[in-house]
Amino acid sequence: MTAYSDALQRSSWTSTLKVSLQNGSEYTIDCDSFMGSPEYPLSVSQLKQRFLNHTQKCKFFNAENWFNSFLDLENLTNLNQLPDLF
Repeated sequence: MTAYSDALQRSSWTSTLKVSLQNGSEYTIDCDSFMGSPEYPLSVSQLKQRFLNHTQKCKFFNAENWFNSFLDLENLTNLNQLPDLF
């Protein structure tokens, strides 16, 4: 993790973690290296799990079909071949 003195040094995906303790102390750290960042890419299995976790509340959405289609996106000749959302 890197502590940045200047906000201009932050990458576009930098995450900030701030912890506030009951005694009033606060600690803040910026991190731009985490699971899913370029330095620590997700495996296909991890990416699938993250995708399914983030789409689990989408009703009438077949997340599994969409994920599989994304993996094969470069082989589609037409975006109309993507599964229907509903």
